[in-house]
Amino acid sequence: KNRNAFIVAQVSFMFWQLVDHVRWLQQINWLPGDQARSKRISFTGFVISSLVSLWYFSGELRDEVAKGENSTPSKLHTLRLTVTKHFLTLISTLHISEIYLSHEFICGACGAIASGIDIYQTFPRKATKPEEKTA
Repeated sequence: KNRNAFIVAQVSFMFWQLVDHVRWLQQINWLPGDQARSKRISFTGFVISSLVSLWYFSGELRDEVAKGENSTPSKLHTLRLTVTKHFLTLISTLHISEIYLSHEFICGACGAIASGIDIYQTFPRKATKPEEKTA
């Protein structure tokens, strides 16, 4: 629905990946520069991506909830997980980018839970057939 928000989120995410690779090249001394500064810059892109994604999917969730009885339970579940994942990712990336420092435990816990949600959504459980009753 809001294509511009999706594009901003994806470009910001790609920016994070690109600058983080530069940071890695600095770490192995292939490129000169301050890798701590590069980390802060790259994770600012991740913060922007997380913030825009959170805003975008919160709107999608709001629209689905507004449908009331016409909403699809599986879509509601997926959107709730996605909003939660982006919220937790935002907390982690704010800490890593040093825009807003919380605590290492909070950052780590939020990142671990967000990763768990991401794995759950990427590799959903397959439905199993109920055992047939024999007479």
